Amino acid sequence: MDSVTASDLRAVHRPEAVDALFRSLGFTEEDDLATLAAWALEGAAFRDNEAALARARHRVDAWFQRTLAVGLVRGRVAFLQCGLAGLGAGVLTGEVALSASTLEALKAAVPVGTPEEIRCVMPEQQLTLNPLAALFRRIWQTTPAP
Repeated sequence: MDSVTASDLRAVHRPEAVDALFRSLGFTEEDDLATLAAWALEGAAFRDNEAALARARHRVDAWFQRTLAVGLVRGRVAFLQCGLAGLGAGVLTGEVALSASTLEALKAAVPVGTPEEIRCVMPEQQLTLNPLAALFRRIWQTTPAP
């Protein structure tokens, strides 16, 4: 990212949806939100909030794909579990390099999906009776009552 001054960050219109996206990642500082909005929107002014949000999601998703090889949802969970928002906006913009241990912890925090169900037919269970008991039962049924 080119150097962005504080006045540039305030000049960029930040849709609330973009702020909400970054707040969902744990960022709360106003300076971090401004930096991330400038990074995600690349200084472009979007008239449509949905277009701005789609652009921001694309940038964050690309960061998760590059860093963790996972999408936005699973990457967000790992990001929150590791508390990387505490390191500031530079984590996503590339200004702060992640240490090997932090990166390892981040990769370990990625949730693992459950395997898909496999359709299979359960074999029919055969009921085995005691043949001796069946013989006695037949004998008692045919024997006349006294």
